[in-house]
Order: sequence, then structure tokens, then C-alpha cells
Amino acid sequence: MTSSYTSNLGIEKPATGDQPGTWGDTVNVNMDIVDRAINGVGAISLSGTTHTLTTTDGTLSDGMYKVLVLGGSPSGTNTITISPNDQDKLYFVYNNSGQSAIFSQGSGAKVTVANGDTKLIYADGAGAGAAVSDFTANLAMSSVNITGGSVTGITDLAVADGGTGASTASAARTNLGAAASGANTDITSLAADLVISGSTSGDALRITQTGSGNALKVEDSANPDSTPFIVDASGLVGIGQTPTSGYALSGTGNIGGPNAAFAIYPSPGVSSKRTFSGSNNSNATLHIDHEGGYSRLGTDSSQGIAIATNGSTSGDIALQVENDGGVKVVNAAYNPPTTDNDLSFDQSATNNFTCTPTGTGTLTFTNHTAGQSGNILLINTGGHAISLAATTKGDANLATTISTAGTYWLSYYDDGTNAYVTTSAAFA
Repeated sequence: MTSSYTSNLGIEKPATGDQPGTWGDTVNVNMDIVDRAINGVGAISLSGTTHTLTTTDGTLSDGMYKVLVLGGSPSGTNTITISPNDQDKLYFVYNNSGQSAIFSQGSGAKVTVANGDTKLIYADGAGAGAAVSDFTANLAMSSVNITGGSVTGITDLAVADGGTGASTASAARTNLGAAASGANTDITSLAADLVISGSTSGDALRITQTGSGNALKVEDSANPDSTPFIVDASGLVGIGQTPTSGYALSGTGNIGGPNAAFAIYPSPGVSSKRTFSGSNNSNATLHIDHEGGYSRLGTDSSQGIAIATNGSTSGDIALQVENDGGVKVVNAAYNPPTTDNDLSFDQSATNNFTCTPTGTGTLTFTNHTAGQSGNILLINTGGHAISLAATTKGDANLATTISTAGTYWLSYYDDGTNAYVTTSAAFA
């Protein structure tokens, strides 16, 4: 007579009267199979990109383990085929192979276990169309404690009304992981309005507003109805206050410390201020004021762009770009001269120079800048011979004139290649 085997573990069932004198060996193997199926942990060594996880009738085999620890050195994502395809299987899987592993049994669904992940999977043994499913994919849990690590791969998060009564606000709240009295962990009931998505084409974080309240509100833990930060339904932002209609950003406190390069101070009219406002100075669209001396960079409908000192009136403007594009320099010394006695003038340093040569030399300009002009006070008390560089252009007598002992005022204009120079007569 011939033995038969159980459908899922391949445990041998000897026929009646079969295996006289050897039946005990079969029982021992069967007990080992049962032991492996209940508590067995099997190290599965992967290589290449495919592996067959086989259950052989009546023989201890890898497909009989309850826990599969994947290892080895696969060359890429490894597809593990559960064989045969007509056996029901339940596996606890820990993938430590360095690559993702795809579990398959037939042409049906497959389950991928990423490297470093654990999953509880089962195969339905449906033959050619057999499918593998992830038992952990849809777990419903009433209480979850996360004490370390991270939560990743979230595509949808909905927080429903928990009714803990942790806040005095009329909106019901859900408490996440703390006692009901811990208001700092409460989240206003959002239903499905908070979406955190890991998709490549979707939003990483999206908060939508479907009712009549705010889209986002960050509250003081000691006073859940305070308003330190609000984004209202229309997208306006309020810091320390409810957003003000018509202002993209509004606030009651200071933004930036006393030494900040850029800061926003409270309301127009307050002394010692920096403002980013449409209501401070002459219909300004932007003013950046400096505390104390009131140095100011501003734009408005009448001035274009203005840089001012010691106040905000037009009489204090040092440099102004007008609305028609004209540039005006007002009430300010501009580009003081640089002393350079070697007769070589660097246009990137400044445009005005003083020069007292100590010997012969060549009048030269470096870093030619198209449109730059300026002045040179040349004090040639020694009557040193001065020649002109090829890119320094002057009249036929220029070099002779400035080589004679005396003090000269030279003016120049540069076209980006050459500097064109004229000079005065020698000053007494």
C-alpha cells in the first residue's frame, strides 16, 4: 500500500498496515515537520534574482519553516516562488538579504518585502492562479505605542472624532497616545482633511479645509483656543492673531531679533521699527527701516526705489531710481578717490583716483568697464616721464603735457576696451 500526504505540510500518512517495522521512523520525521511548521526559523540564502521555496512531501524542507530569515547575496530584486502552488502557506518573513524580495505562488497577486522589513504573508494555494497576500497590510489597531524609530510610507492619514473632551473648544478632539488631560497632544478633528502622501506625483503634505473653519491652526498647549499661528480657509496667514483680510501675512508681535538683518516689527507708527507694510510711509509697498538712524530702503508710487538716511522725507534720500528709470544721486558724497601712485588704475576698485608718481611710468587702466567715467588728480612734482598704454587714448600732446612737472586734473570715459582721457593745464 502507498502513503498519502497532508495538503499543506506534506506530512506522511502511512496506509493501514503499511511500513511494518519502520513506521516509527516516519513518525519521527512527521514530528520534526510539525515542530518546524509551528516554531521553526529558517535561514534562506538567496542568490541571483530567483529562488524556489519548496515543500517536499515527507521530507524536511525549507518551505516548512514558520519564520523565514532571508539572507545571502542576491544580485538584485529576488523573486521567491512558493512551490508547489496548491499548498496553503503562512510565513513570518524578515528580509535581511540587502535586496527586495518578491513572494509569488502563481499568476495571482504578489507581495514585496523590502530589505530590512518584516511582514506576515500567506499564500492561498489556488494552483496556477495562486496569489500571495500581505496579512499586515490592513491591520486594524485600537492602541499603538511607538517608542522609537520612524513611521514611513504613509499615503493617507485620517483623524476621526475621539470625543475625549480634552479641550474647552467646541470642536471635538482626538488624543494621540497621551492621557485625555494632555492637551498638547490633541489634534482638532480633521476627518480626512489631513493628507500625507509619499507618491512621486502628489503632495508630500496637504491640508485641505472642507468646512467653515481654518485650514491650519497651531495652538498654545496651555490655551488651546489661542491663536499663535493660523492659516485660514483662503490661505491668509496670521502670526499671533487671526489673519487680517487683504494681508497675506499679518501679526501682532516682532518677527526677527534686535540684531536681525531683516525683521518685521509690529504696527505702523511705532518708533524704532522695521516694517514690511503698505500703510507706513507714503503708500509704501515695501520699506525696510533701520532702528535708530532710520536708514531706509523703500519703494513707493512716487519714488520708485530710494535709499535714504536719517528719516523718510525726500530731502533725506541719498540715491533714488525714479519711476521713469532715471537715477538721481542726492545730498551725498559719492565714490571718494583711491590713492594709486603706480599710474595703473583699477576700475573695479573705484572710479576716482589720486596719483603722485615716484618715477617714470605708463598711464594704464585695468578691468575696463563700459560706461564708467571718473577723475584722476595727478601730482607730478618730479616731472617724471609718463607714456600712454595702448588702451589709453588721448590727444597728441597728452603724454608730453602730464610729463611736465605740475598738478593735473584728468577726466576719463571707458567704452569697455579703451579709456579716453583729457587733461587740464598744469595748476599753479
